[in-house]
Amino acid sequence: MRITCNLRETVARVQKLIKNDFNIVTIDQFKINVKAGNGGPGLARYNGVGGTGGNVYFVAKPSMAFIDIKKELNSKMRIRAQNGDSSSKTSLLGSN
Repeated sequence: MRITCNLRETVARVQKLIKNDFNIVTIDQFKINVKAGNGGPGLARYNGVGGTGGNVYFVAKPSMAFIDIKKELNSKMRIRAQNGDSSSKTSLLGSN
C-alpha cells in the first residue's frame, strides 16, 4: 500500500513538471509527402537524352527540435524535387 501511495505522489509531481515544461514533445510522428523529380524527355529525333530528375535527401540536425520540422516546411508537409529539363536541337543532353 505504501508503494502505491509513493507512486501516485511521484506521478502527480511529474505531471506538474510536464505541465510547465513546453519542450516536451507532444507529437512524435509526422507524415510527409515526398516525391523525387521526373527525368526530362529526350528528343527522339536526334537521340537526345533528357535531364535526370532531382533527388530528395533527409539530413538530421541535432540542434533542430522535432516541432520545428513543421515550421521549416511551412506546414505543407510536402517535399518535391525539381524535374529534369528536356533536350533540344541545340542541347542534346537535358540539364539536371
